[in-house]
Amino acid sequence: MLFTPPRKPMPSPRPDPFENQSVRRNLLDVLPVGILVLDAEGRVRFANGAARHILGQSREDMAAPDWVNPLAAAVREDGEPFGASGWPLPRVLEDGCPIRDLEMGILRDDDSWVWLMVNADPASLGEEESRGGVVLSFSNNTLRRREQRMLQTQLFQDLLTELPNRMLFNDRLGQALTRMERNSKPIAVLLLDLNKFKVINDTLSHVTGDLLLVAVAGRLKRCMRRTDTLARPGGTSSPCSSRNWPRWPTPSW
Repeated sequence: MLFTPPRKPMPSPRPDPFENQSVRRNLLDVLPVGILVLDAEGRVRFANGAARHILGQSREDMAAPDWVNPLAAAVREDGEPFGASGWPLPRVLEDGCPIRDLEMGILRDDDSWVWLMVNADPASLGEEESRGGVVLSFSNNTLRRREQRMLQTQLFQDLLTELPNRMLFNDRLGQALTRMERNSKPIAVLLLDLNKFKVINDTLSHVTGDLLLVAVAGRLKRCMRRTDTLARPGGTSSPCSSRNWPRWPTPSW
């Protein structure tokens, strides 16, 4: 007769901690990314700590019945308002398709602008919410956007006078020449130079020379039209171009 050892009882499965709603909320609350859950009417169902910090809103403010979601008045990357057709909430609810990497700017209660990189996904909020809702995840993109604008400024502008530099002037001059060929309208290009500028630098310091360049650039800009281009490619010379220049009489010589 064979001896069969008794079987050990199977250990009971350990409970999954992620099934606990409070655990899930605590995990979402410590994420550095803003998480905002909205129902079909735009009411906040959940907002983690990062979302409240980025939006500049407290938990009590979001729970108030008269709370206005600052995302509803967000603007596009170019500063124009989204409008009803561009706001992610109805688009996600109607289409059921997620939205990725949507950049928008919001004006906070302290009158500061914050730029966000937003992702939106449809969400099921339970049987009582037949229309569902939207989960918004977003990060603060303000610093990155500011650095990009600074790099663009350094690439195309003279840092002292804030005029277009040689690269931007050449680009605009090429566009003006193309319009001239298409429309048969002349353009004018002038090269202005400050005489004896080196004497000012040598006798009154380079700081004074820089102030003089800034003052001259400001005066020239006030004398030009918005369609004209005033640039500083380097040194003391300042070329300017003007399109739609009026025709002058043909010289008699």
